[in-house]
Amino acid sequence: MSQKVVAAEVDLERKVLQVYGLLKELIREPGAPPCVTCNSRKALAAVWQIVNDLDLVHEELFEYGV
Repeated sequence: MSQKVVAAEVDLERKVLQVYGLLKELIREPGAPPCVTCNSRKALAAVWQIVNDLDLVHEELFEYGV
């Protein structure tokens, strides 16, 4: 595997984990409107599928209401 491919894969994984983390932060944001919280939960469930398929993080999302 070339270094460019590996670097691109690492960058992609970093971006996925960044989105995943930001969604978890939005869900816990105090005073956030319900539309932000509810839709962030839906998005987190979808992004969790990516994180799980790429075997980046293993965790249950019950504490986030997902």
